[in-house]
Amino acid sequence: MRPYNGQGETDKTGTKWTQGIMICPSAPLKNPGWSYAMSQEYSTFDTKLNTYVGRAMAQISSPARVLMIAEAPQVKEWGQASIEIQTDKSCWGGPLGNGVDLKGYQDIDGISASAPWICSEHLPRYRHNSGALIAWGDGHASWRRKGSLIWCRDVSSTEPDASCPQ
Repeated sequence: MRPYNGQGETDKTGTKWTQGIMICPSAPLKNPGWSYAMSQEYSTFDTKLNTYVGRAMAQISSPARVLMIAEAPQVKEWGQASIEIQTDKSCWGGPLGNGVDLKGYQDIDGISASAPWICSEHLPRYRHNSGALIAWGDGHASWRRKGSLIWCRDVSSTEPDASCPQ
């Protein structure tokens, strides 16, 4: 897919991922790098293959409401963003958590990989007017204000129960 979405292969200098749709023009690290990450909800770890494999769309309760790709903080030591959006509810602050009201959360580009709280490397980055661009499982995209994503409603692939705010 890389040639079709502008990522291409390695250039003459050996540099990868220097252009194309996976690099936000507002992100500071561009060479190499990407600035978006995919939600863990859309893949599972296959121990036999020792890698992640995609999940069937039928396994996602409501793809139109489940975050699939989001802007992610760029990690200084990696020169790029994490490849995943963490979906563990403890990283988001529990089922009703928004991920930004937790001690240690850092919404900055150039975050250190040795930060005391590893989840901050894998949560959405609110780079645009205190909001992030989100691609949802059904293919539509929208801008969401920092703090408005709720784990039980927007991140988890299971159907929210009555305790989850609409």
